[in-house]
Amino acid sequence: MAHSEKLEETALWKEYEKRNGVEYKRCIWVKEVYEYAVNYLKDVRRTFGNYTLHDETHILNVLDAMGGLLGDQIINLTVGELELLILAASLHDVGMVYTDEEKIEQYEDTEACKKFLKEYYPEFLGSTVEDWTEDMRQWYLRTLHSGRVAEVLHNKAWEELIHYQCPIEVVPLRCIIAVCEAHGYNPSDLISNPDLEYLPANDVSPLFCALLLRLGDLLDFDDTRAPKVLYSYVEYNEKSSEEWKKHQASAGFFYPTSPSNEDLPYKARCTNPGVEHAIRNFLDWVEVELGNCVKLQKYCGKVWQQNFPFPRAILRNEIESDGYVSGGVLLIKLYISKLKMI
Repeated sequence: MAHSEKLEETALWKEYEKRNGVEYKRCIWVKEVYEYAVNYLKDVRRTFGNYTLHDETHILNVLDAMGGLLGDQIINLTVGELELLILAASLHDVGMVYTDEEKIEQYEDTEACKKFLKEYYPEFLGSTVEDWTEDMRQWYLRTLHSGRVAEVLHNKAWEELIHYQCPIEVVPLRCIIAVCEAHGYNPSDLISNPDLEYLPANDVSPLFCALLLRLGDLLDFDDTRAPKVLYSYVEYNEKSSEEWKKHQASAGFFYPTSPSNEDLPYKARCTNPGVEHAIRNFLDWVEVELGNCVKLQKYCGKVWQQNFPFPRAILRNEIESDGYVSGGVLLIKLYISKLKMI
């Protein structure tokens, strides 16, 4: 699919601007938040140098993915929902930015560290952060990022823009934060969150916006997020290398003009069975999330409860093999077994 290179090219912004007018104070403020977030997120790579991009490209890709899912039903969004989606795409990863002091504070949180080890590295239970690998430390900070949105937006760097300049007509900040944080939560946690309940004054369904953000974040899966020029500077480790190669092999998803329950087309060209295996595993995860969205849809605002069709699966018939003969699951498993023996 074609990618927007600036905010004004995205379908969501075009519809939002058309409803508001470019000079309207809400439009001006939302664009200022977007621009501030773009600059702020440049510091993500100070901590996560091996990770795929969490920058303006990612924000725009998420906006494009949400716009792609909506298709011609974008006109059914209210001004508040358009606004919330743009703000959430801009702000959902601000928790990926850490100062040195904030890292130390997180490393000293013994309960959070214990919980992390129990879930991801049980063999390290009882160890200190000093015993962890750099990959483990980065992954620990990564797991915390969605829950840090409120903390970040209440710090001095954001205080003036978010708390003093925000127009009164905008959706409440607690709902913006809830939608942003929802992209890292378990689906079951979304139903009981009061900050995701329908807002009658704004005519906004925060839960529906949260579902779109979760999908849009996942569907940013192509080579624009892992450019080869940056890959050459990534310090090699198995996890980050696999992640970058997976994105580089991916041409992404292709959205119909009108949203439907039909399988969402996807295209990739894989250079080895290991990459293909990683991509297929990722698409399995996307399909689980699509299923979660369908289940949670009945809790959204009335307009979105029945009338919006999420894709039910991913169409995989354009995953190509380049330089090897794809023999399905068996060949991929044999390839991975061979790698483990080397």
